[in-house]
Amino acid sequence: MELGDQNVVGLALCSSSSYDDEQVRHTAQSAMSALLGAKRAEDSMQESSISDFQHQQQMFAALSCTFLEAAKSDISSEELRSLFEREHQMSGRRTQMLGDIYLSHKNALRSLLAKTSAASPIPSLVATDWRMDLDVAHSLDRNMAKKPLFHFTLTTQAAGSVAHDRLQPAVCPPPASELRMVMTEEQLQDLAMRLREACRAAEASHA
Repeated sequence: MELGDQNVVGLALCSSSSYDDEQVRHTAQSAMSALLGAKRAEDSMQESSISDFQHQQQMFAALSCTFLEAAKSDISSEELRSLFEREHQMSGRRTQMLGDIYLSHKNALRSLLAKTSAASPIPSLVATDWRMDLDVAHSLDRNMAKKPLFHFTLTTQAAGSVAHDRLQPAVCPPPASELRMVMTEEQLQDLAMRLREACRAAEASHA
């Protein structure tokens, strides 16, 4: 399960001794309530005893993202506790507390994710494949450099089908569609730069 840099910072705050178990518990429960629509995030955060508002936001966003990603990946509460302890140096007591909160609401989260996936009119990306070819220019000049070409195949699934997702099975999924493209090294570098910008924007939205 991959988390952005901002979420790693937020989880480090959740591990910190600067905040006690009850403060972390309240933040985790508030994040879960907001995800499930039981309570507005603003209302939950106003009730927090954490005085540093930026820290409060970072912890709230990190736990929200972690719970969602864990439910999407269908990981167990034991796996989540192990991740907290191994990668974020949380105490056993705190990892147990967060694992219990996640376990209590995991099924509700997965049901919400399944509904959101089915309701989206945009096809979902389910697989990515690529290969590199060397394009030897038709020239007698032996000093002509070989130019790499990158072939990408993006496989998508129509909206409403989650045949490639473990959120729920599809009884009769529609056939997948493939988008094929060829890029030069310069075009690939430009695409990679734009994807990194999108990732940074996504991380900033959780800050």
